Amino acid sequence: MIFDSLFKKTEKSEAKDRRRAYRVHIKDLQVVVHGQSATFSFTAKDVSALGVGVLTNAKAFQPGILIRLDIKQGGKILATGLTAKVVRAGGGVVGCQFQDMTKVQETILHTLVLEEQKRQAARRKPGDACAPDPENMEGSLTFVDPWSEAKKKKGFFRWKG
Repeated sequence: MIFDSLFKKTEKSEAKDRRRAYRVHIKDLQVVVHGQSATFSFTAKDVSALGVGVLTNAKAFQPGILIRLDIKQGGKILATGLTAKVVRAGGGVVGCQFQDMTKVQETILHTLVLEEQKRQAARRKPGDACAPDPENMEGSLTFVDPWSEAKKKKGFFRWKG
């Protein structure tokens, strides 16, 4: 049927789907990876409720492997015993997707991301997303209502300046 092709996933949309959760950068966030005989600490690029980006060029992180890790900030462990699958590696960043999380781990990660979102929002100034100052609009385009009979002949836009 002709409509079937409209609703099938394409490779392009699948690439967009890989990031299904909001990611935040949190200052001083560390990822502690538990190896067979030692633990290794890396800086987190970003974290979401579903995964973490780790800043490293280590060749040991190949897509498909499972790792056990903790998330730590300022010497305090925030989430422990997480299992993650390496889903991509390159450009100095290893992308890991959390696997089989407990409800407690999920809650910790959701809270961690939400609290950082709140901190970022609080740091923004209240007027950051407001409309620009009309006094500084010299030489700008202004929308002209095309449905108004008086203005119809002038088109959609008119140059001011």
